[in-house]
Amino acid sequence: MITEKIGLVEHFEDLEDPRSRDCPHDFFEILIILREHKAKKKESIERAYYISSLEPDAQKLLECTKAHWEVENKLHWMLDVIFGEDASRIRTGDAPHNLSAIRKLAHYHLKQETSQKIGVKMKQKKAALSTEYLEKVLATTLSGN
Repeated sequence: MITEKIGLVEHFEDLEDPRSRDCPHDFFEILIILREHKAKKKESIERAYYISSLEPDAQKLLECTKAHWEVENKLHWMLDVIFGEDASRIRTGDAPHNLSAIRKLAHYHLKQETSQKIGVKMKQKKAALSTEYLEKVLATTLSGN
């Protein structure tokens, strides 16, 4: 069970208020979200810190952070499960960033191809085994259909 509490922080004594400096961004709040994890005999509290330019509405800010992480988690899951991103041993230079962009582009192309009612992972396998299907995936995206 996870319970979430949100706190809006007016200021930290140890931090300079970003609104007091000549800053190009309009920060309204620094906020802390406390997540209490309770599972059987184990309990933990996690703190997440955010800087926001939204008006200080605790419930709205909590919803925004949840929506952001929902999208982020879905994308990470897709990149890891379908494309094995976490297992990749490529770690140096521009290669990790470039391969991540290629994986995201491949996912986009596979999702756009709708002639088959199969998941992205199966489309990926089918495109790997069939040049004809791969051409169809690429043509669908390029033609905008």
